[in-house]
Amino acid sequence: MNTPYVSRKQWLESREQEKGSLLFYSVLGFVLLFLFIAPFHQGLFLMFSYEAKPGNNIFYNFPLYSSYIFIYIALFLTSLFLMTSFKATGKRDMLLLAVWLIPLAYLIPVLTRPASMYLALQGLYAELMYASFFVISWVLARNKKGAALVQHGILYSGYALVIYGLLVWYGNIQAHGVIIADSNGMRLTSSFTYANSYAAYLIAIILGALYMIDSSSKWAAAAGNALILAPALLSLILTLSRGGLVLLPAVLLALLPFLRLSGQIVMILNLGVAAAAAFILSGPSTRIGAELFHTSNAALSAQAWLQLAAGSVVVALLSAVIHKYVPPAVGKLEEKFKLRYARLWFPLVILLVGGIGIAVVLNSQWVLNLLPENLQQRIASINFQQHSVQERGYFYKDAMQIVNEAPLFGKGGGAWAALYQSHQSYGYASNQAHNFLFQTLTDIGWVGTLLLFAFIGCIVYFYVRHVIKHHESEDGRRHFVYFIVLAAILAHSFMDFDLSYGYLSALVFIGLGGLLAGAALPGTKEQEQPTIASGKAKWIYPGFVLLLSLCMLVVSIRLLKANTEAGKAYNELSQESVQLEKFIGLIDNAMALHSTNADYALLKIRILNDVYNQTKDKQYLQEAQQLAARIMDNEPNAHGIHENRYRWAVEDNAQQALAIASESIPKFQWDMMWYERAMVLSYELGYAAGQANKPAERDAQYQKAVGIYRHVQEKRESLKSIPSSISVPPFEITKPMFLVLGRISYDQGKYAEAADILRPALSDNMDSSVQRYIARWYVASLQKQGKTDQAWVDKLIAKDPSEAEELKKLAGA
Repeated sequence: MNTPYVSRKQWLESREQEKGSLLFYSVLGFVLLFLFIAPFHQGLFLMFSYEAKPGNNIFYNFPLYSSYIFIYIALFLTSLFLMTSFKATGKRDMLLLAVWLIPLAYLIPVLTRPASMYLALQGLYAELMYASFFVISWVLARNKKGAALVQHGILYSGYALVIYGLLVWYGNIQAHGVIIADSNGMRLTSSFTYANSYAAYLIAIILGALYMIDSSSKWAAAAGNALILAPALLSLILTLSRGGLVLLPAVLLALLPFLRLSGQIVMILNLGVAAAAAFILSGPSTRIGAELFHTSNAALSAQAWLQLAAGSVVVALLSAVIHKYVPPAVGKLEEKFKLRYARLWFPLVILLVGGIGIAVVLNSQWVLNLLPENLQQRIASINFQQHSVQERGYFYKDAMQIVNEAPLFGKGGGAWAALYQSHQSYGYASNQAHNFLFQTLTDIGWVGTLLLFAFIGCIVYFYVRHVIKHHESEDGRRHFVYFIVLAAILAHSFMDFDLSYGYLSALVFIGLGGLLAGAALPGTKEQEQPTIASGKAKWIYPGFVLLLSLCMLVVSIRLLKANTEAGKAYNELSQESVQLEKFIGLIDNAMALHSTNADYALLKIRILNDVYNQTKDKQYLQEAQQLAARIMDNEPNAHGIHENRYRWAVEDNAQQALAIASESIPKFQWDMMWYERAMVLSYELGYAAGQANKPAERDAQYQKAVGIYRHVQEKRESLKSIPSSISVPPFEITKPMFLVLGRISYDQGKYAEAADILRPALSDNMDSSVQRYIARWYVASLQKQGKTDQAWVDKLIAKDPSEAEELKKLAGA
């Protein structure tokens, strides 16, 4: 038997193909594992905040930093694969390079003066992960099988997340935060723990499933994908997300023109059938979920699952019928009536008919009565006058004030969270701008934002151009799930902070990479030779990716190790007997590995403060003060740092404490505590100056206190322009502030004015010293006018008999 001769060149090429295949499927495996694991860890939410609950940030950052390690290993393998197969055309090469300009836009504020170094680096690390996903997705999607598996992975992981959410809703699994109860009732959030972002994700999964039904070649595959429609739509209803309910049909209509007429009709019919089932199931599911939220009942849970299973099977059977009979029938109609452009005008017909149908439903009480009461209320409140729309309007207005501070390059990742309190129109609390565009503008300014949207727009343009040209062929439809996911998540991100979830942002960049692989770029031919990377130059891009992956792998390992050490330190605090040396050792290790993490520093400062308060050992106080001074350079807007500095200063340096309070007022302009502190200190310093026969200094301090009060009154007046539908947090003058104003008037001999100021602040509850002082100086003001209010005199003395002597002293002073 003769063995065929194989040349050395052929053997080497074969070896390269084998290595390339192994690398390709290794990368594919990493991506699929990410798709199925990451969404179950709070969607990799980026906690653009610090101080309040350091344990929360440690908890949220652990899966995020773990994902970085995971992805940079995949990127490293991708770079090796690129070395064996990289053949780039000029235009594609430019886009593969351009994606790295987005992290560069986040790096520029880090190198200048970010609002928060810690949050800016968090944003930079996240963007590097997203850019890595783009390159990895492009590599995988160039292969037919790779593109198919990634798109199926996105959808099937979504199917699993839908089932997980309903398992919690029906009481089969106990999980914190998956169901929330607010003024609207119970809301399903799944692992995202935020209903609106889960709704955005569900829109992508529902539309992806509809497309898979249409593109399936066999009725069994269509029915299989249809099984998830009723559970997914029911989950969307249970989120009570008005934006989700509005956006689902809107995104569907925007996608329809890219499909064949038969595909459009199949998707709409399947959606209609599944929506009917979901709305029928929503009433029983809401009632059962509400009951199981408070108690366990296996029989009730089984009943809910049986109802859902029955509905899903009915939808799947009807979908199989639609799949078998509708496309051939539509094809015959197209051929008979020559409906050449029907795929373009049919969505307009759907828009018209659907609009009329929705109007009829909303005005038909008997139809609304079929829905749960909380869903009825949510649907009825869909308008531009409801509070959440108006609140977002103020968020966007305030965001533009932040943008104006650094319009070109922004203030770095997390700029909104760090700065919004210094620009807000009223005292809301929101670490998110609730809009992808405005949050991006605050982060990276106009230059970075235009770059990002130009990048997205360029890829979408090339892909849409390709789909329009090849919409009838498999090549035109092969990457369409990428497009669906991108369109759904991006569209909803302009209404909420969906892209603060690392997983959802990763899906966007996976989608962009898939679209680039699927697009026939203008002037590009498959046989075209590389115009940028050729010869030795072809190693440049893979080499850059290799170097970046290794560098970021080291950084990510350090981040994760620091987070682990900080987690151990935080857990140490929950022990009955805290071992200080062990805690300090752990938190110092964390800070050494991640020196810019403000959470770790604030946690250490808190403990040093506690130890100082217990031992009065100045060593702990000095260490805390030195650490705060270091952190202050990177975190000038950290409330916790300002709070600690004030508390340290107020003990022995009133002048410095006043300076800190005055500095904090513009940074936290709706926090009345800082106004109160500044007024009290101004009065105390002024009174001391008066006692020292320094009338000019006394009057200056008194004037400063009165000026702060007037500033507060101006801000209170500005609140009258806020619509009544918005729940504005209280911004009331405090009792100590009334006392300061009354004392100033009293010291200046304006006794009638002092009494008028103090009278509204009187309270029968005089347990606090401030309330007794108000009553004392109110009575004294009347005495100076030759008047009295015996009722308050009696109350004051009854509370504290020594007040009789105090009043006598004031009367004779």
